[in-house]
Amino acid sequence: AWPQLQIFSLGARFGWMEESRVTLGGVKSLIRHCPGLKNLELVIDATKEVPERAGAMAVANNKITGLVLGNSKIRAQTDEVAEELGAVLPQLRWIETWS
Repeated sequence: AWPQLQIFSLGARFGWMEESRVTLGGVKSLIRHCPGLKNLELVIDATKEVPERAGAMAVANNKITGLVLGNSKIRAQTDEVAEELGAVLPQLRWIETWS
C-alpha cells in the first residue's frame, strides 16, 4: 500500500501542539518508500544539520511540485534546506509555510 500512496497530509494545515521530530532525513525516507507521492503536507524540524546529499538522486520524486510545511522549524541556513529539498524534489515549484 505505501508504494502506491499518492497523498500524505499530516498536520501541516493546522499545525502541531508539540514540535515535530520529522527531519529532512525522514522526508527522504518517506519519498524513497512512497514513490507514487504527488502531494506532500507535513510539519518538519529542519533545525538540525542537513544530511549528506549522497544518493539523493536515487530517492528523487518528480511528481511533487508543491510542498506544504505548515509551522515547520527551519534553521537560519534556509538555502541549504532549499537545496536539499530541491535534490529530492526536482520539480518542486512552491513551498507553503506559516508561523
